[in-house]
Order: sequence, then structure tokens, then C-alpha cells
Amino acid sequence: ALSGAYCAAGDDALSVFYNPAGTALVNKKEILLGHNEWLEGIRNETLAYVQPLGARLTVFGGVNALFSGSMNKYDSAGEKTGTFSSLEGAVSAGLSAALGNDFYGGAALKALSQQAAGAKALAWAGDAGILKAGGDWRFGASASNFGGRLKLGSHAFDLPLIFRAGLSRSFQGNFMITADGVKAGEAGAAVAVGAEVRLRAGPREYFL
Repeated sequence: ALSGAYCAAGDDALSVFYNPAGTALVNKKEILLGHNEWLEGIRNETLAYVQPLGARLTVFGGVNALFSGSMNKYDSAGEKTGTFSSLEGAVSAGLSAALGNDFYGGAALKALSQQAAGAKALAWAGDAGILKAGGDWRFGASASNFGGRLKLGSHAFDLPLIFRAGLSRSFQGNFMITADGVKAGEAGAAVAVGAEVRLRAGPREYFL
């Protein structure tokens, strides 16, 4: 619903994937489970966990995996030779902390894996972010996948760096608008804008 504009707005376990600094705003243990099903058996599975260690320090981890499902395999002449599947995923773990003056920072180390038709590749990378959260406004910036190269078979390539910068504004605690600028790999820069309304459903329950 927020169209991916979560670099500044994030303050829960989902921040693991957008801006690790946002996990420093979590004040209790949180776990996130996500499942997306697409055409042809393609699916995406996500898992994130955040645990505050005290008033200023938080530990977190995340898993993000994309499964291709079964695909046809062809030789150089275009003849079908069977089927294969592929898997791309990342496992991360990191720390976030309150830095003072309403600033928060976070960083994570992660392992990225890619498998296709029996070939496997592994690379190490890092994520880092900073967040300013004071009053109704928040400002955030993050960088993902810096460092390392991935080699699959005879092909090696740099990991796709992802840069995000965003801001969000809340109104009376129940309405929020947020916007991010995103530069992913060699793709052009993009802008994401989203809005969220919180509706009370009970003493401690809300619809978003």
C-alpha cells in the first residue's frame, strides 16, 4: 500500500529490508512472515526478526528468498533438454542504535546466494542506513548490497547497489504520507509515494 516508500516511514521488522536504522525504533520483540505467490510457480518468502537489547541497542535479522519454480531447459539448437529451477536469496544480521538528538543508525552483514541448474554462487555484502525521527517528520537514507561480487558458473558480476532516500510526515498520529527516491543498480532513479491511515478496531487493535 505504501508502494515501497519505507526508508523513512519504517519503524518495525519490515525496516530490515528498507533501512536497518528503522529497527532502532522497535520497542518490543517483533517477527515478520511474508509469502507472495506469482504466476508459473514463482514465489517470494520473507522472514525478519527484531529484538531490542536495551534502551539504545537493537539486534535484527532477515531472510529474503525468491523461488523460480520449474522452467524448461534448452540446448544451443533450441531443443528442450529437461527442466531446472533457480533460487536467489539473502540472509542478514545486524545491529541498530539510538545515536542521540533523534538520530538512529543501523548496519547489517548479509550473505547472498544464487542457484540455477546446479550452479551455485555466494557473495557477502552489507546494508547500512540512518534515520532522523523527531516530531511529525522523519528523514531516512540507506544503501544496500555494497561490497562483493557474485560469480555463477563462468559469469561474475557486481551486486546491484540500491540507494534510498526518503521522508515521511504523520498527521495526528493516524495518517501518514511518505515518499522515497530509489536508485537500484543500473536502472534509472525512481520515486515512490504512499499513504497510510490507522483505524482503531479495539482497545489495542488497529487496521492499517
